[in-house]
Amino acid sequence: MKKLNDFYLNLKPIFHTILFEVKLNVKKFYIFSGFTIIFLILTNYLPYVTDMWRLPSYQDYFFESALMFFLLILVFASSLFFSGIICSDYSKKTGLNLIPLIKKSHLFIGKYIAYSILVIGIVSVQYMSMALLGYYFYGGPLLNTISLSFCFAILYVLALASLISFISSFSSSELPVIIVVNGLILIGFTIIDQIMMFNFKVEPIYSFVYLYQIIIFILHPDFSTRKRYEVTDGRWFFPTIEQTLISLSLYGTAFFIFAFILYKRRQF
Repeated sequence: MKKLNDFYLNLKPIFHTILFEVKLNVKKFYIFSGFTIIFLILTNYLPYVTDMWRLPSYQDYFFESALMFFLLILVFASSLFFSGIICSDYSKKTGLNLIPLIKKSHLFIGKYIAYSILVIGIVSVQYMSMALLGYYFYGGPLLNTISLSFCFAILYVLALASLISFISSFSSSELPVIIVVNGLILIGFTIIDQIMMFNFKVEPIYSFVYLYQIIIFILHPDFSTRKRYEVTDGRWFFPTIEQTLISLSLYGTAFFIFAFILYKRRQF
């Protein structure tokens, strides 16, 4: 009974932190969700309603086009939520008020879970909107592969969240973290991937840009038989399921542990 009571006492501050952070940041969630829906309507509804001949013949290509630019929203939303997970407590000195009431470990875990819930919520809005539009244009049933894509998107969010949390531990404010993360993911990895693929013939399984491709390509029913590598120029199109699971799991676990350790050791 005592162990159960201790377990409850450990979970209670984490649960309260989750509720507090979700309520504090729920407006950001509404803004990103609204923007996601509007962007999807502008790119995957209005063009096809006005000219049905442009509508892809198959659902998988329709969903692929809907996810093509979602990486931009996903990276920016994740960086906005997680950029201050560590550094904000130091720049705003909120940790001085919270630490006597809650352990650092509980505070970090609570904030990590809360921000993950909000970003995964944005991903859910994207996929639910895609499913509704897919049903509107093609009728039922919808492709089962959309569920696989959604699962990989969640894993991608958790890995990205851990990386951003780790970067946040070295910064004194949120803005540099946002700039570094967006520059690294959207520009840095793209440049490095080109060099590694075309000059050294290396598959960029380290790259968040490359790993994102499985979220798109797994939508196709013939995913397992699709060509992954172009011999003529050395271009890789998407990773395997095993490579993605290993890479994202390593990113998520390793950087979460590093960020957790750095947060506990950092002084207010």
